[in-house]
Amino acid sequence: MTEKEEFDKSDLIKKYEEMVGQEKSYYFDADQIEAVAGWYELKEDFNEALNAVKYGLTLHPSSETLLLYKAKYLLFLDYTEEAKKIMDHLPLENEEAELVRIELSFAENNSEKAFSLIQKKLESDEMTWEFCMDVISILWGYGTFTEIIDFVLASLKKLPDNQELLNELGMLYQDNLMIDEAIDVFNRILDKDPFHENSWESLAKAYVIKREFEKAIEACDFALAINEKNADVLLLRGFCQYDADDAQGALATFTQYYDLTNDKLRGLELMAECHSKLGNMKQSFDLLNQSLEIDSSNSYTYYLIALNYLDMGNTPMAREYVNKALALNDGDSQYHLLLCDLYMCEENWEKGLDAAKKLYELDPLSPNILPKLGELYTKLEDYASAVHYYELALKEDPDNLGVKFSLVASYHLNEENEKAAQLTDDLFRTANTDKESENSNISRDVLQRFHNLMTEITLSLVDPEKFNKKSAEEPGQD
Repeated sequence: MTEKEEFDKSDLIKKYEEMVGQEKSYYFDADQIEAVAGWYELKEDFNEALNAVKYGLTLHPSSETLLLYKAKYLLFLDYTEEAKKIMDHLPLENEEAELVRIELSFAENNSEKAFSLIQKKLESDEMTWEFCMDVISILWGYGTFTEIIDFVLASLKKLPDNQELLNELGMLYQDNLMIDEAIDVFNRILDKDPFHENSWESLAKAYVIKREFEKAIEACDFALAINEKNADVLLLRGFCQYDADDAQGALATFTQYYDLTNDKLRGLELMAECHSKLGNMKQSFDLLNQSLEIDSSNSYTYYLIALNYLDMGNTPMAREYVNKALALNDGDSQYHLLLCDLYMCEENWEKGLDAAKKLYELDPLSPNILPKLGELYTKLEDYASAVHYYELALKEDPDNLGVKFSLVASYHLNEENEKAAQLTDDLFRTANTDKESENSNISRDVLQRFHNLMTEITLSLVDPEKFNKKSAEEPGQD
């Protein structure tokens, strides 16, 4: 049965649902009930799957397979004790029963028994790669990453050339940023099967994480040589070229993507971004206007137009278009970030703060939002709030020198001179003792200068004009 056939409502499913809807009783063979339950399982509708099995057991009460299915669905629905009662009296021994017993053991917090059952299967001559993949799925719910890796490696000792398991191992490594290990696994697959398209794509993604874009593009080219119509790989190749500062190459690749797929809107936007990077603003605007002709309610297109105007130094038009984007989608944090930056460019600190607060509400982990809030509160002379957000920023990134300098200034402004002195001393100690760290290039002279000029820094934040006048009177300082 194909995947499409599995998900299609066949006459069997229609007959079963008609019976349920009309509260009638029809006869079904046990294997027909199994098929109905399996269809609901594929839809992850375990309640309906369980109901189908329960009805089937009224017709076939001694069916061991239906009893097994009932235990499985009870387990999926967290009815562990009911599932255990069935399994304790079920003599059935097959891979599906073994999987239910393994998951049941985990659900009962008896991981020792679960791993014992897994080990027993590993030592048998009947283990299949499908069983291994099902165990991996179970371990995702109950095991640790190390336990999953150990199981996959043990499985590969039994099935050393199995591509599905090797690919799973590679993806596990990649998802946990063990990129060199992932690359080794994908290359191992490709050594045996150089036409394994998915492994070329996975290898490319691994190189992207390492920012080795030339190698990623090369892997994409191998995948495209196998299947030149792989739109996902074309996108990946284009992104690699763009990130490698080859906007012209990316434009050519995204043009191929546009010609190949029905996703014209995305193709137009990607080509527009390439033209913007190349400085071809007219072409970029033309493509984005074409995008709006396809879908005038697409907020991201307005956002890209706003970025174009920002690149051209036209902040009022940039603000107009980012506000259009926000009118269509107020929940996108990057729109609020751009709006905040635009207001800060215009020194409109109040509105900049409003945008920053909204951004922080939507995405508290947005990069640099905490220092940005600290800066805005400083501009508005709310120094206590500035200290609060700079302290949060320093807690998230304890080695950020820029945040430390800003926090010292904020302490001074908020008249917390003892804390300012303590943090300044910490900076001195860092320069003296942490010779191997990224801070080692910060000399004592720089820190001394910072310390001596703290009053001027404070003055510049409170009254820039007065500070500039004072600096002009002291030309000897550079």
